[in-house]
Formats: sequence, C-alpha cells, structure tokens
Amino acid sequence: MRAKEYISQNSSSIKHLDEIIKVINDLLPLRKNKDATDLYFNRFLASDIRWQNYLLQKELYERKNAMQVEEPLLEENKDEIPVEIIFEVRNTLLEVIAKDESFGYLYYLLGTEKNSRHKSEPIDCIPNKKSIEDAIIRYRDDYPKQLLDDYLDDDFNYKQYEFLKNNIFDKEDEILLFFNKAYQIYDEIRCCKHKVSNVNSYCNNLYFKTDKEKYFIIMFVVSLIEEFESSDTQLERCKKILLNFVQPLNYQFNNEEKLSAKSNVFLNSKKGTKVNFIRVINILCEMGFFTDGDKVQSSKKDVFETFGNALNCNLKSFQNDLSTTQAASNADMRSVTKIFEDMIVKQKQILEKK
Repeated sequence: MRAKEYISQNSSSIKHLDEIIKVINDLLPLRKNKDATDLYFNRFLASDIRWQNYLLQKELYERKNAMQVEEPLLEENKDEIPVEIIFEVRNTLLEVIAKDESFGYLYYLLGTEKNSRHKSEPIDCIPNKKSIEDAIIRYRDDYPKQLLDDYLDDDFNYKQYEFLKNNIFDKEDEILLFFNKAYQIYDEIRCCKHKVSNVNSYCNNLYFKTDKEKYFIIMFVVSLIEEFESSDTQLERCKKILLNFVQPLNYQFNNEEKLSAKSNVFLNSKKGTKVNFIRVINILCEMGFFTDGDKVQSSKKDVFETFGNALNCNLKSFQNDLSTTQAASNADMRSVTKIFEDMIVKQKQILEKK
C-alpha cells in the first residue's frame, strides 16, 4: 500500500498527521536519491539526535574534557520537527511507509533506528535501488511536473502524448496541464478507493474546463488503472465509476457507434480478455500474419477493424489499450506477457492429449 493511501485510510488514528503528510509530500520527489533522502532526514527528522549530541558535548566541555575544547553550539534547522514530538513522528512514519516500496531509503533510516532498540527482532530494511525505482514507475505519484519532457521520459506517457498532439491539443503547455491533472486524479482516486461513496462524491466534485478535457483525462486515468493496477479489485470498481462518469460523452469524442451484431461470435466479456486479445493480434500484425488481396501487409487499423466486426466488439481504441511499452514491462513484465505464457501452457496440454 502506498504511503498516501495508508494516510487516507487511517487519518483519524495517525498521530501528528500534519507533520506526517508534510514529510511524505516533501520526500516524494527525493525517493530515487539516497543522498537527498539522508540530507532531508538529518535536517528535519533528527532534532532530538542533535539535541542529545549537544548535551553530550556540553557535558564534556563543562568537565574540561580534552575531547571538547570549544563550547558547543546547538545546531537548529528552520522547519525541523520539534524535539518534543520527533521520536513519535519517526515511529509513525515507519508504520506509514512500511508497505510502500518507493520509500526504501527512508525505511532503511527508520528501520535501522528501530533495530538498534529491538535487536532480538530486527526487521529487514536494506534498500534495493531497483525495487524503489520499479515502485515509483508503478505508483506514478510523482507529480506535478514543471516540464512536459519530465513526463515524456516514459514510453507509456509518450504514446499518450503522441495521441494527444495528433488528435486533441495544439499546444504543448495544454498537454502538460493534461498530464498534471490526470495524474492528480489517478493519485487521489486511489486514496479514496476503499469507499465507493467517496469515489462517487470525488468524481462529482471534479471540475473540467470542457467536456473534451473531461473525457480524455478520465479515459487516460482508466488506462492507468488497467495498465498498472489491473489486479486491484477496489480500483476495478473505481474504473467502472469513471467510465460511467464519461459515458454520455463516448459517442461525441470516441466516434464509437453501437455495433449491430455481424456474426454469432462474440469476444468473451471476462475481465482482461479484450486487452489480451489485442496483445495477441498486435504481435501477429508485427510478425506479418495479415495481408490484403495484393499480399501487401495490412495496417493494424484495418486488421483490428476487421476483427472487431467479426467479433461484434469495437477495437478502434486498440492503440490506447496496447500494453507493450517499455515502462510497463519494467514495472510488471508478467502483466504484459502472461497471455503468451498461458498460450504455451495450453498448447502443451493439447499436445499431451494426442
């Protein structure tokens, strides 16, 4: 569970809530950087440690100990958490980030302190750089950004950027606003996902300048849920609420006509079937399985339109549904490849029956 979700679900019982929220927000952009996390910890989360060092040095000085010749000065930092509460704040922080892999460097600092007090029951708090980076990619809560390029260093975002630039927005500053707002909604919807009533209320209170902005931002949030949190049952309910929220705008902006049945074969409506089907057909397209009457390789657009007609489903949005980005692969390779693994297993079972 992300730290922000833990705070949202347990806010009534969290001690020093304001301080905890501030620390989490301050450290969000620093999570990849061990040195920056260490510096922040020493500046703002260690007032009691500095106080104890000061008292020790003062005692040595007053005793005229050779180890402390000069009178010590108490080092204080502006906005540091006061000595009176900092120990409790650190203990609470450890609980808040315990299951948030993206805060691995902070967890190490807090866990090391806990292990020094409870040596008989140490916790494993050694940070893993790859786990931290993978979690940040998966969580996608590092926003807002000041530069559009900061979003585009990610294949999943870049594909969306190409679509927006070619079809929706003329100016790049509009696309930056799009990403900032979409990721804000994606973050906040996850924080209230545990109560359907909260999700409904949240959606109803969202403000958009235009219906176009509303439709495409919400659909992007839906694609984020499908891509990075497809196994989260609470978010699956949130996705349905979001789709209902923009359902009246489907025809206007997606140009999707209700398809009349063209055959007696339909694509199974089971969760995940459509996107897995698209993944399989996309690979076959890449391998050159489909051609027109002149044996010229067919475009993906034509291929998916043909399969959509045959299976009585609309596959015009296949570009947005595809899950072949490098970012997604880094975050959760199995979510992209599982359908192909399942096909191999099934083929082996078929061969074994013969």
